[in-house]
Amino acid sequence: MTATVSDNTSQKKQTKVIMVYSPIGGAGKTTIAAGISSALSKAYKKVLFIGIDSLQGYSYFIEKPVYLNNSIEKLIKNENDNIFNSLRPYVISEFVDFMPPFSSLCSLNLSASNYANLIKGIAESAAYDYIVIDTSSEFSEIITKLMGVSTNVVIALSQDKYSAYKFNCLLNSIDCSDTNKFVFVCNKYESDEENYLVKDEVINKFSISEYISFDNGIPQLSLKTMSDVKSYQKIAYMFL
Repeated sequence: MTATVSDNTSQKKQTKVIMVYSPIGGAGKTTIAAGISSALSKAYKKVLFIGIDSLQGYSYFIEKPVYLNNSIEKLIKNENDNIFNSLRPYVISEFVDFMPPFSSLCSLNLSASNYANLIKGIAESAAYDYIVIDTSSEFSEIITKLMGVSTNVVIALSQDKYSAYKFNCLLNSIDCSDTNKFVFVCNKYESDEENYLVKDEVINKFSISEYISFDNGIPQLSLKTMSDVKSYQKIAYMFL
């Protein structure tokens, strides 16, 4: 569903929440999330990138990393209606806006409700056109809760046999049949390697929207160069 401001003022814009998830580690979901964010920003949209992975590796893409003090955890846990006003001073503005990672793994102590309330509060502030969430690969209450509050969910896959198996496990756990909500992409694709995503009868019922080549044609990715990658642009334009 689309996260909206909870009043009847039609002049206020809607904020779309895009969640990027993968049932396997190493599929490149963080890079895909950053690429989508960059492509949307290049399309003149206001974007906030949030990482909830416990290791928060997305700080790799921040030129001058800044970390949230552990005391911010208490603000998020309070779940007050003005949560984003408290966090706004900490947002990093580069090619896209970032919610900085925590300086430690204290984010592990945040519940599904805490994260859902945070996303809801930011969306209702109408400060952004899009919120892009980079998640962990664990299938947990937090993941299912965020899927519920997200406008769209991008599922990042790989073409190998294990990735196909894990995707099948995911399909046994949740209903991904809503084509308006779920988008499937195959990352690190190599045309000369066997593609188990098309060999599997169950998976083959789901259309892969984009195959992202292994190197993207760019030797070193940055937020700026990622915005020029055609695959990321094509995925981002699905949400415009």
